[in-house]
Amino acid sequence: MSDGHRRSEVHSEALDGHFGDQLERAVQSPVLPYLPGILVDGIRRFPHRHPPWIDPIEGSLALADISGFTPMAESLAKSGKEGAEWLTDIMNRYFARMLDIGQRYGCCNTSIAGDALLLMFRGSGHASRAVAAAAGMQRATARFTAFRAGEHRVRLRMTAAVHTGVFWAAVAGLPDLRMQHFI
Repeated sequence: MSDGHRRSEVHSEALDGHFGDQLERAVQSPVLPYLPGILVDGIRRFPHRHPPWIDPIEGSLALADISGFTPMAESLAKSGKEGAEWLTDIMNRYFARMLDIGQRYGCCNTSIAGDALLLMFRGSGHASRAVAAAAGMQRATARFTAFRAGEHRVRLRMTAAVHTGVFWAAVAGLPDLRMQHFI
């Protein structure tokens, strides 16, 4: 056996044990609600698999995007640190409400990126549940009252889209440095 092959084998064994331990801790930790359900399901089904991996996932994705986020953020930024705090508070309250609606329809949070929320629906009736959740989020956004943040009047609007089919869920990265989950 060559030195290179042996080093690779030893590294692989160490990675298997170390990565498996990390995953087990993550799945049993308080951060579990913040991990994408698809990722947790993949870890539970294949606990000894280490990255990278890719799995086909059948379901529906709902994308909810805040319209007018950039002008709102720029307007609030004029208030300095206080404006940044208002923006953070607005977004936290808004996304908490949108996630509550999505979870009522059985979604798992896939990601929040800036001003957009991506939700995955799987299982029986996933397409109709995704559409109902997106419509519910739009209704809630319309009722999300306009409010003042200092001298700024803020009103949120949202656009939504739903796509149904087979998606690919992937995990890549180095367990000791950084892991990334992709849809």
